[in-house]
Amino acid sequence: MKFTDATVLVTGATSGTGEAKALRFGRPGSSVIVSGRDRGRGERVVKAIGQAGGRARFIAADLRDSQDVLRLAGEAERIITEPGYVSHSHQHQAYLARGRYADQLERLDELFGSDRVHVVDSGRFFTEPEPVYDGVLDFLGLRGHGYPVFERHNARPRSPMPDALRATLGEHFLPYDERLARWLGRPPSWR
Repeated sequence: MKFTDATVLVTGATSGTGEAKALRFGRPGSSVIVSGRDRGRGERVVKAIGQAGGRARFIAADLRDSQDVLRLAGEAERIITEPGYVSHSHQHQAYLARGRYADQLERLDELFGSDRVHVVDSGRFFTEPEPVYDGVLDFLGLRGHGYPVFERHNARPRSPMPDALRATLGEHFLPYDERLARWLGRPPSWR
């Protein structure tokens, strides 16, 4: 993907993979909004992007802080209203917005009809791939010819989620997950 005349917002851009992405996007003709908690490291990334011929600016933000999250909340609207605007944050870290699966499915229903949409619960697929696969084949009207090897990609150990955050997210997503259950025919596997 080329980012000429595009603005890219990269969160966590003051170190690690976020920094690497910001530097990669920071090419001549593009603009990068470098966001992170550490102003000094952020300014260093902005300078490196400038030296590579790109434009950049730093926004101090801690996505664990609700006020900082609110400040970055207009990303989805900006993507819609500004052609060429690319938001790394929305694409990779907009958990609250992108986790509202029922909203996305309802938009697909309006465009194509629910009879043309088959929803798979990835948690169930990871634990019981064969019946989920059979359901996809049945939806598509295809015969089964045995099972492929079901490999799991991007699986890696993660640190446990703090109980308070789990409770907050559970409360936030409850109405969305209840709507999603109607599509799945059962509560989502994470409930």
